[in-house]
Amino acid sequence: SDINSDDGTWTGLMWAIQSTQWNVVSWLISQPNIDVSWKDREERTYLHLSSYYSAPSSVLNKLLTKMNTEIVDAVDKLGDSALECAVKENKPEVVECLGGKKNIAWDRGRLEEVARYHLNDRDQQYMIGLLGVKPMLEKMFDLYTKLEDTKYLQSK
Repeated sequence: SDINSDDGTWTGLMWAIQSTQWNVVSWLISQPNIDVSWKDREERTYLHLSSYYSAPSSVLNKLLTKMNTEIVDAVDKLGDSALECAVKENKPEVVECLGGKKNIAWDRGRLEEVARYHLNDRDQQYMIGLLGVKPMLEKMFDLYTKLEDTKYLQSK
């Protein structure tokens, strides 16, 4: 049987994500012939649904390693990326995971606008605070990389 077959609407991986069966999701993602570029009728990717259902970072990271940039940054029929979906649905753990990835394109102003529109005041402030962490984390990562490069060159 084909691991990527669906019932006309969702694949087995989509059903596992919706059921929050993270061990099954992780196993399916690890299969060599899994197609992670699939979208449902609403143009939602596996990353959209994983964000919506609060997938653990281990599952999100495994999924991201198999996806190309076009799928990672894809928007659904509402115009939302997976990261915007996580902000809209108030999923801070997912925002922390996805927001810290260098390969995910996002517009902080747009995400803050999504938070302001969809979340209450307390959750808005927390989410907007999380969104401010990415630039700081990127700078820290760049500094760490430069430091490690310098150490490597000095050891030669």
